[in-house]
Amino acid sequence: MRHSGWLLKFGIGGVQASIAQSRRLRDLAEGSKFIVSAVNAAAVKAQELGAVIVTPAGAADGNPCGNHLVVEWREAKKAVSELAAEMATSARSTWVMPGAGVGRDGQSQADRVALEHLEQAMELWWVATPLPADDPRAWAEAYNTLALLALDRRWTRSFSQLTPLPGGAATCLQCGVRPRLQRASVAAAKAYLSEDEEPCAVCLTRRVASFGSQQDATPSTVLIARAPFQYHQGFARHRAAFEQSQVSDPALKQILSELISHTVETDEPQVARKLVELARQSHPDSPAEIDRAVRAITALPPYYAVVMFDGDRIGEWFSGGLSNAGRVDLRSWQQSLSGALGEFAKRVRKDLCFPPAKLVYAGGDDGLVFTSLDGLLSLMARLHAWWHEAMESLPGNERPTLSLHASVVHVKEPLQAVLARGRQDLERAKDVADRDCLSLLVDPRGGAPSSFAAKWSELELIRDALDWFQQSASGRVGHTLLERSAAFFDTRIGANGLPVLQSNDAWLRELDLCVSRSERGPGSEAWSRVRGWMSHRVSAAWLQDTSDGVPRPTPWQSVADGLQVVLFLARQLKAIEGAAKGGTP
Repeated sequence: MRHSGWLLKFGIGGVQASIAQSRRLRDLAEGSKFIVSAVNAAAVKAQELGAVIVTPAGAADGNPCGNHLVVEWREAKKAVSELAAEMATSARSTWVMPGAGVGRDGQSQADRVALEHLEQAMELWWVATPLPADDPRAWAEAYNTLALLALDRRWTRSFSQLTPLPGGAATCLQCGVRPRLQRASVAAAKAYLSEDEEPCAVCLTRRVASFGSQQDATPSTVLIARAPFQYHQGFARHRAAFEQSQVSDPALKQILSELISHTVETDEPQVARKLVELARQSHPDSPAEIDRAVRAITALPPYYAVVMFDGDRIGEWFSGGLSNAGRVDLRSWQQSLSGALGEFAKRVRKDLCFPPAKLVYAGGDDGLVFTSLDGLLSLMARLHAWWHEAMESLPGNERPTLSLHASVVHVKEPLQAVLARGRQDLERAKDVADRDCLSLLVDPRGGAPSSFAAKWSELELIRDALDWFQQSASGRVGHTLLERSAAFFDTRIGANGLPVLQSNDAWLRELDLCVSRSERGPGSEAWSRVRGWMSHRVSAAWLQDTSDGVPRPTPWQSVADGLQVVLFLARQLKAIEGAAKGGTP
């Protein structure tokens, strides 16, 4: 069969592994940026040469995108391999090693070797398949063939022999994967490294890039956890005390300025010591105000949330297998879906800003956000609403769904471990709750982690329960509910293969009895919503489905895990409120 062009897929491999190797939030954010910038550069070159960007929409205009492109190529004057080579050259041009020269020209031999290692780590690849004449059926066949070729290419990539690095092949202490560079080869980058740091090419590039722009400074995880001090109304008096203080030491003035502008990169004890110095050097008329502000900041809980979200089965949606509209005219469907994903990503990038959230990346159907705890559930609700608004533009009645996972962790928890576990938890939640779901995990410092999955329809019930426990006068009521509930669940197996609840009515009456002394207890609308949420955790339809062979939580696990997560969040939100009030006489 004669063909009139090519369908080409161009991508960067190893992206998730590269992201998971970051030890600092600033390195993570910059690593995501230079991956996106490489794909954008490849898209610009493809469009300049006459190719049509199939997906993602707007990639050549700098719009947010993932780690791959699909382009249509019908230019007979240039082979498709030449197109791919020029796209790869454009992508590589965005990766510049900090060395003796600027870019590729004028670099030393050591710098060129380092650049070679950087390019190899990014794993550029491409596949192409002939594109027959303009026929919807031929387009669908070519696209599905391209998808299979790309899948095979993931496991069959070949790499050129790397030039050995001088001084041996010791492992990078940042990522623990790639060979580290010798300090002599990165002389110009020493200002960005501590005395004992010898990173690999990728980690070094991320580090230097993170110092390159002050317009979008990446806060540390400590500052994200303490973001309520910057915008919460309860801390307004304390913020004013800092802003009005008269500090004589220029170094401390700089610390104060950095604290207010979210650029302090330090750990908790150092922050506390610097704030105490500020208090001592403040003008004599208001030392108590500064002292209360210091106590308010240091009393904030040292926890933050990492939010990962991902469109469900997007590859299958693009292939047309999950949509009637896609099966009728795949090319038009792909354009519509790509446009909708682009609009979602642009909305996230435009409306999601710090405080309280720091967007690391949003590549169309997936993204990563760091946020303070008091903004967590509202952030989840906004992401879900924005997704549905974007998908409403798609033809047909069937549309892609979104799944999300949030990990609440301590600022001392290693970032690499948090990211790796979070990705696993998101995939596990998709399996357990059959996608279109959310998942929450809390990992107390020195305690056992708890997590649960739920459908999006449960989010409002979770917010109601969190509000009730946060406002509850007794801090023990949640634990009492847990202890009393345990007796009503046993290990007998029901017809659906799951342990059963002995008596639902008796259990609910016991819950009412546990909160009978609370003014927000039986009879109150707030408690009835919490009670309804706990009952829902037992009877949710997705929990009863065992037809797919996926192990699901027992009714008791569903209730207990949900309560433990909500109780932990309620305690932290109470601590934020207490920190705001604690400095007030």
